[in-house]
Amino acid sequence: MGESSLSARKDATTKERLLSTEDRCIYCSNRLDRTNITIEHMPPIVMFRGRRRPQGMEFATCKACNNGTRGADTVAAFMARISPHDVRNDWRWAEALELRRALKIDAPGVYEEFVNSLEKTSIVRNGVIIRGAFVSNTPMGLGNRYLDIFASKFAMAIYRHACGKALPLNGEFVYGVFLNAGLRQEDYELLLSIMPINDRLAQGEFVSDPQFSIRMNTDRRGIVISLAHFNDGLHIFSLSYADKDLYGRLQFPEQYKRGQPGHLLEMLPPRPPQPPFKIDPSGLLLPRSIRRPRRR
Repeated sequence: MGESSLSARKDATTKERLLSTEDRCIYCSNRLDRTNITIEHMPPIVMFRGRRRPQGMEFATCKACNNGTRGADTVAAFMARISPHDVRNDWRWAEALELRRALKIDAPGVYEEFVNSLEKTSIVRNGVIIRGAFVSNTPMGLGNRYLDIFASKFAMAIYRHACGKALPLNGEFVYGVFLNAGLRQEDYELLLSIMPINDRLAQGEFVSDPQFSIRMNTDRRGIVISLAHFNDGLHIFSLSYADKDLYGRLQFPEQYKRGQPGHLLEMLPPRPPQPPFKIDPSGLLLPRSIRRPRRR
């Protein structure tokens, strides 16, 4: 039996298992059945080196939420590979370059915005210039919108993982997104001090850290606080809770945002209009409605 057949059988089995434990998309109010259920991997497969991901943290979502937010997953996977360290000969740098094409398709405009935001600087230690570097000093409005969607997905998925049920539609979550060195050391240490549970994906000896790890605290019933690391380029803080009356009045700095289930697709930025023509691989300029026949 071919590898694709085995993969299809595995996906079908996983969908049946998820459908037996979940009747609602973990991100919205859509009811799930065999026609619209999809498998959501959080973190997504694209986040991992060579797309090699340990099993675990697989959730039931509807096709609209899963497929519609693919761009957010791609942006997060790209940014997670942008390290504050010198990784030009590292797999992260090579895979970030490989992700450029997917980024341009799934999240148009983000790559160009990212490149245009970079400014040349130097890394200095003890008064000595260690190496040249690029920093992003210009806010990435489009990129940040996609990262907000990814962080919202993560907050709801981790609530489902910790509490065993989807965040109620009238529940709420708070999140903060930090790129590479953007999380201050004192804030990092404070958050870790209140999150005793150290979690990761593991499949035998194959484990997800340092590509992905999470620290969290939860009562396993209605509140989860977490700090997740994706490589060393992306960090997400999240607090998800079912009782807005009790926790909704907590105050957070302005860089933290709030959200509720059911609004992911509303957060998507509008896609730029496509030109009426496309360049065929052979070099021909063709209307987008025309497809060249496949060679047999």
